[in-house]
Amino acid sequence: MRYEFDEYSLLTSERLLLKGGERVALKPKVFETLLALVRNPGRLLSKEELIGLIWPDSFVEVSNLSQNIFTLRRALGESPQDHRFIVTVPGYGYRFVAKVRELEEGEGPRRKTPKDVDVYQTYVKGRFFWDKRTEEGLRVALSSARAVLEAEPGLPLGHVALADCYLLMGEFLYLSPGEAFPPAREAARRALALDPALGEAHASMAEYVFFYGRDWAGAERFYRDAIRLSPDYAGARHWYTWFLIAMGRYEDAAEQIRQAQMIDPGSLVLNTIVGLPDYYTGRYEQAIKQFRGTLEIEPNYHHARYYLGSALVHAGRPEEAVAEFEAMVAADPLQQAIALLGYCYAVSGRREEAGRMLSRLDELERQRFVAAYVRAFIHIGLGERERALDQLERAYEEQELWLVFLNVDPFFRGLRDEPRFTRLLERLRFKG
Repeated sequence: MRYEFDEYSLLTSERLLLKGGERVALKPKVFETLLALVRNPGRLLSKEELIGLIWPDSFVEVSNLSQNIFTLRRALGESPQDHRFIVTVPGYGYRFVAKVRELEEGEGPRRKTPKDVDVYQTYVKGRFFWDKRTEEGLRVALSSARAVLEAEPGLPLGHVALADCYLLMGEFLYLSPGEAFPPAREAARRALALDPALGEAHASMAEYVFFYGRDWAGAERFYRDAIRLSPDYAGARHWYTWFLIAMGRYEDAAEQIRQAQMIDPGSLVLNTIVGLPDYYTGRYEQAIKQFRGTLEIEPNYHHARYYLGSALVHAGRPEEAVAEFEAMVAADPLQQAIALLGYCYAVSGRREEAGRMLSRLDELERQRFVAAYVRAFIHIGLGERERALDQLERAYEEQELWLVFLNVDPFFRGLRDEPRFTRLLERLRFKG
């Protein structure tokens, strides 16, 4: 059952309260208090009746109910004088006065795919190009999502598709965080408002909260909700994997990858990230084997090559890493590949060539967004610790997305004894 009132949606089976698509945190008994009220809209409920509904098998004082009502009003943004939602009848009880719409499970905007065949094909085309994770592919996907929404503006998955395009354009550094993530949030919120039980929309919101909001607890709630609501959506488990890695929870990450691969065994991106728990825990040879295995399936899959080069340099094989990143830059001069090629040149003693990679980033920045975080790679490779820290602090101020991995990124482990680095981790609310 789902209840809607004002801009809120209350999902009984999932025990969720959403406001405009965003979760409102409620303790279990506060949720029960709200549920008792919305199930009886307009009816005056005595305190004794409410206590019986909320604590059916326990004896509690009336003060517990009063505290729940106080907490609930605060969560709903209401004061006792507002009377938008809850009216107190002194000496007797409470009445829920907002208009409530009651929907059965499956009722309302639960249709997932477009009604029109041509619109559906546009949607499928967009998701195909989205999964390529290239800039060109994402721009095709973005255009497709907009076409779908123009034809069917009330389609929740159309808004998810739009959100996911902006999310990846930000995460892969094709757009600045400020260009990518605010529109992603608005599209995800719209999807959740249309269908609060759509797991895919919860996954999209989780990415926003994780990367841009830097709210670790809030992001995990959205990821878990996404998986519970859409257990067969591999994308939610894939994205949750990255969150778990950033939190240093590598065994949990490996389990999510395993579950995602069972859902989508042919995914190249999932086959690549199988190696990430090994990579982030320093088991570089195992990671190298996995990344090379993906490249045997698709030699031009640059995401696997990126992590292969990273693992090789940390395994003490910088010249092999140089070869991988040179191949990447020649095929598609992404800023992150240029930066890591510069790092590999630097740790190989080829300082002049590393400097040229910094110059390439300067030239690129005259045309588009370049992340301070990736510049820090080259500076740390050159042994320029203060300059690397300058760039990381700039990344923090500019709300750059990759900073969520700072606590686990092997490229910056040599900075952990620096007070500036420790303060940065504290500002990010990492333990250090």
